[in-house]
Amino acid sequence: MGVREDFGVYVHIPFCRRRCDYCAFATWVGREAIWERYIDACTREVGARLPALGRQATSVFFGGGTPSLIPSDLLVQVLTAIGDTAGLAGDAEVTVECNPE
Repeated sequence: MGVREDFGVYVHIPFCRRRCDYCAFATWVGREAIWERYIDACTREVGARLPALGRQATSVFFGGGTPSLIPSDLLVQVLTAIGDTAGLAGDAEVTVECNPE
């Protein structure tokens, strides 16, 4: 049995309902109109970069702003692209950063 090299994917979702004073991340407020275009760009980036790695992702983390703010089908679009290009390990952990609101 070969050794599995853990490989995680971080997807930065920079959209927030409001800008918090303590936040140092690149985030945008009031940009709902570009959510779909941003996710399309993330999907293209996944397709361009992950196949060359030649291994399956063992974790995916959606973070940055408040990823739970955008519709879940957009997050699934990126997750599907990761699965289709790199593959997801059967026990892959998928996490979405959420604001307590």
